[in-house]
Amino acid sequence: MRRFVPAALLAVLTACAGAKPKLEDLPAALRDANRHPRFPASAFVTAIGFGKDRDTSELDAKQKVSLAVASQIDAECRSEMSAGPQGEKDVSECKTKVVSKFSQADLIVVDASLTRNAGDEWRAFAHLDRRKAEGILALEQKPSIEQLVTLWEKGEGTGPDAMQADCEAERLKAEVKRGLAVRRSLVGPTADQAKVATAEQAAARRKGERSGQAEVSLMADDELGKKLVRAIHKRLDGTSLKVREGDGACTVGMKLMLRAERSAKETAIGQMCTLALHVAGSFCGEGREGFTLKGSPVNALNASDLEMACRKAADKIELDKIAAETVGRVKGALGLSCGGN
Repeated sequence: MRRFVPAALLAVLTACAGAKPKLEDLPAALRDANRHPRFPASAFVTAIGFGKDRDTSELDAKQKVSLAVASQIDAECRSEMSAGPQGEKDVSECKTKVVSKFSQADLIVVDASLTRNAGDEWRAFAHLDRRKAEGILALEQKPSIEQLVTLWEKGEGTGPDAMQADCEAERLKAEVKRGLAVRRSLVGPTADQAKVATAEQAAARRKGERSGQAEVSLMADDELGKKLVRAIHKRLDGTSLKVREGDGACTVGMKLMLRAERSAKETAIGQMCTLALHVAGSFCGEGREGFTLKGSPVNALNASDLEMACRKAADKIELDKIAAETVGRVKGALGLSCGGN
């Protein structure tokens, strides 16, 4: 015996069977990630993920938590006054922002019970315990923070070892600050952040004092070397370094000996003169070699006059280029510009 279902009831059942879940029917946490009663924003980083299936929505939720924790270091600028022959000059320097990322994805938890098919899409809920994550990151950062502070402490002196320690600290500082930025985005300012800031300020003061004490003594025993002396002196005028010419006397800083290497030979078409500039830098009060720099040799010909050929070769030498490289080497050796920049 067949049973008949009224048409009206059949329509209702059909509509219900094909009905899509409504947004208001979803748990509150899948509509607003901050509305989960067990995971308040003050203690957890939360996010809702979307996707075409369960796996995609859960991965999206974890990625959003990770991005919420990622932070960036604001541009750091310093400004100081430096004295030169033309009076005081304001010198400013800014460093580029460094983006920091949260890479401990295993600390982000997806609540499987809240992964739902929402009709046109799937939704998932993920959370990260702020204090737990910060505690793990703090332990991971402890060795690098201690190393950074130790390097800054080694930079208390005025010798090359202290300057080298400052440069090593400069390279490590960006890594440490990236980690501190992530931790700050989790729980706000930390004791480690204050510790690093205090040590950095002390190191900056020492570096400024060292820069104000350092001298560059320039010596040359030939005319071309003396031209290079003047080109280097001109480039150093805008810095806080004191510049001396001629006597080689200095107690803190660098002593530079500049000379031209000259060679000549007779060719089938005349006299050829080859010139190359050499710079030898040593540390004041130590006599220990700092760096050597040799410019590219240049050639010039004259039918019969060797001295004329040498003057033509001298005119070809790019004094400003050699002077710029020499100043960069000096700053690098004194720890005033790490990496020789």
